[in-house]
Amino acid sequence: SGVYDAHGESVRIRQALRGLGYAFDIIVMRDERFEESKDVIGRIAFPAHRYGRAVYEAA
Repeated sequence: SGVYDAHGESVRIRQALRGLGYAFDIIVMRDERFEESKDVIGRIAFPAHRYGRAVYEAA
């Protein structure tokens, strides 16, 4: 329907990773929001961009 559901996507990812025996921090956001805030200290995208690792990227 074109509606972006970050919460629903986060739930789906957590369910897929459940039982692997590792801790994950799952943060789902639109590409535009990430790009706007990835270089701003104090925003959640900053440490994700600097220290995080993409496990899956949509094409």
